[in-house]
Amino acid sequence: MSKQRPRDARPAGDGAAYGLLLLRIGLPVSLAAAGIVLLLVGQAAIAIVLLGTAIIAVLVGFFARMTNESDLDREREEQARSTFMRTGRWPGRRR
Repeated sequence: MSKQRPRDARPAGDGAAYGLLLLRIGLPVSLAAAGIVLLLVGQAAIAIVLLGTAIIAVLVGFFARMTNESDLDREREEQARSTFMRTGRWPGRRR
């Protein structure tokens, strides 16, 4: 019997990745562009709010990405410690 993927499961690299990229890059860029246009038109107060929001969106995306990478590092460290406990050698090190 072959393993079948559930119908609602998506393969890697589909529209979800595109949506995330659009959210991470497209949202801050569009907010910054709107802020610059408003700054040129003379609406400085609204422009500053939009530019600040764009900066915050970039920082939120950056910190979310760093959190995910940190979790992956912890998982790798946990696997390495498990291997060390079993074999007495740290993975990747040669004598």
